[in-house]
Amino acid sequence: MILKFLAINVNSSSQIPGVAVPMRALYVILLVALIVGGLISLDFMRAANAAQNLKVESIRLSDLDVDVGWRFKIGIPPVEPVIRRVNLRLSMLLRNPTDYTLRVRELDYKLRLNGRQVASGSMEDIYIPPGERTIDLPVSIDPQEAVSVALEAITSAIRSGSTSLNFRYEVQGVAKVPLTVLGTEIPGSEIKVPFLKTGSYRYSFGIPSLPSYQRSSQSVAERARGTIIVEKYGWFVGNAFTSSVRPGSTVKAAVLIRARGDVEGTVTLEVKRDLKYLPDSVAARRNFYIDLKDGEKRTLYLEFITESSSTLRGYFMKVYLDGSPIWEMRNSYPPRLLVEAMHVQTAPVVTTVRTSIRRWGTLAVERYGWLMGGRQIYRAPSGSVVTAAVMVRARGGDVEGMVTLEVRKDLRFRPDETAVIRRFPIHLRNGESRILSASFVVDRGITLRGYYIKVYFNGALIWEMGDGYPPRLKAG
Repeated sequence: MILKFLAINVNSSSQIPGVAVPMRALYVILLVALIVGGLISLDFMRAANAAQNLKVESIRLSDLDVDVGWRFKIGIPPVEPVIRRVNLRLSMLLRNPTDYTLRVRELDYKLRLNGRQVASGSMEDIYIPPGERTIDLPVSIDPQEAVSVALEAITSAIRSGSTSLNFRYEVQGVAKVPLTVLGTEIPGSEIKVPFLKTGSYRYSFGIPSLPSYQRSSQSVAERARGTIIVEKYGWFVGNAFTSSVRPGSTVKAAVLIRARGDVEGTVTLEVKRDLKYLPDSVAARRNFYIDLKDGEKRTLYLEFITESSSTLRGYFMKVYLDGSPIWEMRNSYPPRLLVEAMHVQTAPVVTTVRTSIRRWGTLAVERYGWLMGGRQIYRAPSGSVVTAAVMVRARGGDVEGMVTLEVRKDLRFRPDETAVIRRFPIHLRNGESRILSASFVVDRGITLRGYYIKVYFNGALIWEMGDGYPPRLKAG
């Protein structure tokens, strides 16, 4: 009877309310936790594997441009090269073997020519869709090293009787890919993908023909070092001289220089912001190679767009010869350029000097748009990859410098922010055009209206997309 009673009580205990149900719920919670943990672990391993499989297929050096000048000397050979400028372009082919877009948070690289480092660069927020993508790599050239390498190579080629040479190049760097779990980046985590690519570039140059008559030792000797004098200067809007402008005006700063003695070198014309309470800053800068005999003159100019700021009084000019300052506009208005609401005109101070020197022009934005999957769009859902594209063209002459393409977020209730920024070194002949692009992932948020584009040339804003939708990109 006792055994029977115990058996009955044991069987009955399993039916007591509140005992079996919590155990079942615990099993469900454990099962869900295991599933979620497995998904997180699987997605993490998938992201890490994808980042590690990102491959730099190739890096190509193209458009190596060595601006070679010549001067006569006593000896053999009777001419020697003068390297004025070295420009180059790098393009990288990336391969993404996964089925989703990878983001390279940061890309750092260095370029060596003939074993010597001549340039470096970096990029941020590069989006690589499944498959392959080719990107242009902006570079910051070390002019002293680049000119030295080019000069050694060309001098060696002349001595051997050759008019061509091969540059060996090597690009070394690392791509940093952040790790994500279920679409969210893990702070502080990244996979570093190092790369090293080499190649060669063939360059040809011409040696000037020698005159038939005998040169005297004085005429072929190097000329004595002279200097330059700033004779006239002024500010122009269009063809009209001015001493004050409204914000947003396109202004041309011009100086007329004269050689005192024979002068050969690089003259830098710089426009600086005259700021209240803050150190003055550079608004625009341009370099000119000059080779002037005693008394010869040349007009130098550069264009920029005036800004609006509570700390900005106006602008002034400085002139450098081979990096050393030789002239600065005096501290008064005028001659400094005042930024105000009214535009005042006075008699011109600078006269145009016609020369045979190459004419420099301005950069203009001709076309622009938003692309996704090869189609033009004006609205994009959150999480999609969009490419902002603009076409720039050189007008009125050649254009050389650094173009910055910036995509900004149009935000409610707070200041706008940068979504992505890319820099492009350009060298365009008059009438030539180039398409610049930057890709980004559309964000989400109740304060985000959409995106718009701004373009800068040598640090100065030259174009901004209008306020409407379109042309701005609507998000969501």
